Amino acid sequence: MSKKQNNPQKLGKVYKFLERFWLIVAVVSVFLTIYIVAEQGFENSKLYFILPIIAIVIWMMRRRLRKSYQRMMEAQENEQQPGT
Repeated sequence: MSKKQNNPQKLGKVYKFLERFWLIVAVVSVFLTIYIVAEQGFENSKLYFILPIIAIVIWMMRRRLRKSYQRMMEAQENEQQPGT
């Protein structure tokens, strides 16, 4: 079995895609929650506030992970460049 090496650029694109995905999920779920609260009232729709909160937390974690990965890749590139 041969192991595939991870392409750093491809992994960066995956991180960026997942970050955007969770941001979209968060925004859509916030609007849906607002709509449901307007239709059913606050007392009957308290449970619907969980999804936007979870989506926002996951988006924030993904954003932090992507930024950390970018810093790590930039540091590796700086180390590999010959000094003048």
